[in-house]
Amino acid sequence: FGSRYVLGNDLFVCGKHIYNHYKDCKDVGSYLCGDCIVDVVALHSEKTHRLISLIACEGRMIRALEHARVTLSMETESAPTTLHILEQNSIKYVLFGTADGRVGLLDIEELQSFKRWIIGNEKYYSGISCMHSYDLTGDGVKNLIIGRNDGNLEMYSVNILDETDGPIIIFIDVRL
Repeated sequence: FGSRYVLGNDLFVCGKHIYNHYKDCKDVGSYLCGDCIVDVVALHSEKTHRLISLIACEGRMIRALEHARVTLSMETESAPTTLHILEQNSIKYVLFGTADGRVGLLDIEELQSFKRWIIGNEKYYSGISCMHSYDLTGDGVKNLIIGRNDGNLEMYSVNILDETDGPIIIFIDVRL
């Protein structure tokens, strides 16, 4: 266990149960979590411009922290395994992968909860171990790259703004 995230001069480090926030190499806060922490990300809120960090926990929870204090807890249907911030059109979206192989979208600004599933798991692939986004096709839109626990690698074209527009798989590398 252990995860970290860097945002400018801020460093967020998590162990199995502890979250630490450092700014300019100085400890500015910590949080002891009763649940196992699996990942951490951070971003500045679009509305308040405050620094918010999010921790994914094994007990099907994603917690938002400000100044090392929990300000919001969001329950998920399956245990989150990874968090990712996808930026499209200068708007940041928080995605999370799950142990049952799905990718969900959080709305931490308006609804302050789970918004919808971006990628389902109809083919019963294994859990999500990592996510990243990058414009691999050169069309100006970032693609979502997913690594799964069974070694499979997938790349999707995802339109976050349109709920009716489903993900399009661009590439899949299946390990047998």
